[in-house]
Amino acid sequence: MGEAVGASLPAAVRAAGVPGRVRRCGAERPRTLVCACASSSRPWRIRGGQGSDLGRIRGLVLGEAMNPLRLEAGRFTVAEDVATGRVVGCGQLREGEDVVEVRSLVVEEGLRGRGIGADLLTALLARAPRDRDVHLLTIGRRKPWYETHGFVETDDLPTLEMRAERCIGALVARAVARDRCLAMVRAGAKARGSDDGR
Repeated sequence: MGEAVGASLPAAVRAAGVPGRVRRCGAERPRTLVCACASSSRPWRIRGGQGSDLGRIRGLVLGEAMNPLRLEAGRFTVAEDVATGRVVGCGQLREGEDVVEVRSLVVEEGLRGRGIGADLLTALLARAPRDRDVHLLTIGRRKPWYETHGFVETDDLPTLEMRAERCIGALVARAVARDRCLAMVRAGAKARGSDDGR
C-alpha cells in the first residue's frame, strides 16, 4: 500500500485532535486517512471507502435527500463502527480541474453530535490540495457547523455544474428540509496565509 506515517499527521488532523495514522499512497499527499478512533468516546474509525461500502453509502446519501449521482466508493472516506463494522458516516472529496469539492457528507442520524462528522471532514480536508479552495453545498441550518471548520458562505461557484446543482438543491432543500441551499468555501492555505503541514 504505502508507507505508514504515524508521527507526521497533517497539522489539520493534529489540530482537530483526531488520533490515527496517515498512509501515503503516493509521494505528494495523503490519499487514505485511517484514524484508529476506537475508545470509549470514539468507537469508530475513519478509513477509505471500498466497493463493498457503496450500498451503505448510497443509503446514507439518499436518506438525506442528497444528490445520489457520482457515488464512487474510491472517492469516499467512511466512518466505521469498530464493534460492528457498519458504515455510520461518509463523505467524498471530488477533485476536478476547476474545483475541489466536499460532497455527500452525512452521519447516521442517531449518531450525530459525537464528532464523527468532524473526523470525516478533517480526513477529507487532509486529502485536499493545500493550495486550493474547497467548496461545498449544504443547507442553511448546517452553516454554523461548517463555519467552525473554516468555511464561509459564498455566491461565487467555480463551475456551471455546481451552480446548476445549487439551483436544484434549493428546490429540494425547500421541499424536503424546509431550508435553503447555500454554497460555502474554505480558502486554500496560500489564501489563508498559513502552512498546515501538508
